[in-house]
Amino acid sequence: MSSVLVFIISCLLIAFVGAAEVSQPDSRSLRDVEGWTVRVDDRLLADAPDAVLGARALRFLEAKLVEIKAVVPADRLKDLQAVTIVLDLHCGSLTSMQYHPDAGWLRANGFQTDLAKCVHLPRAEDVSTQRNINEQPWVILHELAHAFHDQQLSFDEPRIKSAYEKFKASGHGNAALLYNGQRVKHYGLTNQMEFFAEMTESFFGVNDFFPFNRAELQEAEPEIFQLLTEIWISPPSQNAADGDRDDVQEQTHRDPIRQMQILAEATDRASWGYWGDQPEQYASYSSHSNRLIPVYTFGMTLDAVAGNNSVYRNSQQLKKLYGNEPAGTLNIAANYFDQTDVYRLQQMAAEAGKKYIILVVFDGLDWQTTRAAAIATTGIDAYREGRGTGFAFQDYRGAPTDFGLCVTSPANDGTTIDVNAQAVRTPGGTTPGGYDPLLGGQTAWSIPVDNRYLMGRARSRPHAVTDSAASATSLCSGCKTYNDSINVGVQGEHVEPIARSLQAQGYAVGVVTSVPVSHATPACAYANNVSR
Repeated sequence: MSSVLVFIISCLLIAFVGAAEVSQPDSRSLRDVEGWTVRVDDRLLADAPDAVLGARALRFLEAKLVEIKAVVPADRLKDLQAVTIVLDLHCGSLTSMQYHPDAGWLRANGFQTDLAKCVHLPRAEDVSTQRNINEQPWVILHELAHAFHDQQLSFDEPRIKSAYEKFKASGHGNAALLYNGQRVKHYGLTNQMEFFAEMTESFFGVNDFFPFNRAELQEAEPEIFQLLTEIWISPPSQNAADGDRDDVQEQTHRDPIRQMQILAEATDRASWGYWGDQPEQYASYSSHSNRLIPVYTFGMTLDAVAGNNSVYRNSQQLKKLYGNEPAGTLNIAANYFDQTDVYRLQQMAAEAGKKYIILVVFDGLDWQTTRAAAIATTGIDAYREGRGTGFAFQDYRGAPTDFGLCVTSPANDGTTIDVNAQAVRTPGGTTPGGYDPLLGGQTAWSIPVDNRYLMGRARSRPHAVTDSAASATSLCSGCKTYNDSINVGVQGEHVEPIARSLQAQGYAVGVVTSVPVSHATPACAYANNVSR
């Protein structure tokens, strides 16, 4: 009896070992997962015994690819998405996730050569694990970084090899802090390939070795951080000619502010500043605001509309402008004026016999942006209020010139319209316009009491924030109107832009635009429509 038992057990062992040696997928099916081509072992798909395991592994992979898409810049993301990912139930003796750089090793070890240049997840049961969640959550990026290193740079890329050798010589990785508090040899010391992949994890996500994240990488290894910024964040255009590519690379190297901005946009984090009201987010708000906006005139002054002549000093004029007197908007000390006054200035220029009347609209060029650009251009922090200096439109004095600030808030937001009928259905909308200097400031350089007010988010004073259409209607037709309007008043009446009025008087008129002429701002120069 014992001999029979031994025989049976031996047969089972032989059968098990034999299965391990030949257990490679017979077929795989293609799936698109977040822009990546994923070849999935058919043993993991619907109706297969391990379909549940396959679904779990694919969900995990999808989540990780979503994270990678969120942090990697678009140009480099395309490079990563060109890499095929292979997911198997199991594949012979292979266990760890890995990148296969060439077919030679695969052929020599009895594996399918079509795995070459692919990121391979050879055991589905090892994909969605506690280790890959808590210890090395960016392991997928790690393997994709190998592919990028090989296919886009080459494993012999001299900058990476040099940085690796310096890291080895520094001794910083000899007793690196591990995620669990232990001191161990940094895995990045294995070779330059693992060095690049490990540091890429720290740069974009979280690593299991110190430096664990980007901030620590920047502080502890600034040269490595700079190299990864150049490789991942500031690449030259793939479609540029060689000369252009070199020029872009050189410009980026010489322009640290550009590097800071590119990095901040890619990660939505910046230690040096932010847009909006969320310090931890680089751009929590990136649209129009209720800030006072600079106006520069040449050939005439602003005396007729600013200071004592400001509409914001006069209750009756405010009622005429907005249809009512907006809460908190009357300001007997206002030096600013309204955006509709830019239309009046153009009228005055025509009445004064001016031959050329040119309205230039800069998209996004508020006072703060102008000052930041002037500092970057000149290298001097030359002003903290007023018109400033550094650019031609600030410094030119070859003609009478002036500088002032205007309110851009619309008549209201939330108006519903019927485009087919060209009709306004809800005059007055849901949110009224106005400008409260106690919240927004008396000047553009005032520090606001509540940043949320400038974004239209202050519950205490929810004044509407303009859009491009209502803003351009104010500039071109002098009409304070609802958001989305192209030269249509709050009740649905058409208003005539000054270009058409002057054309009727014999002026030649035209629009020069860097965007399609159907966009709201250029459209308002001539057209009428209830909706942009």
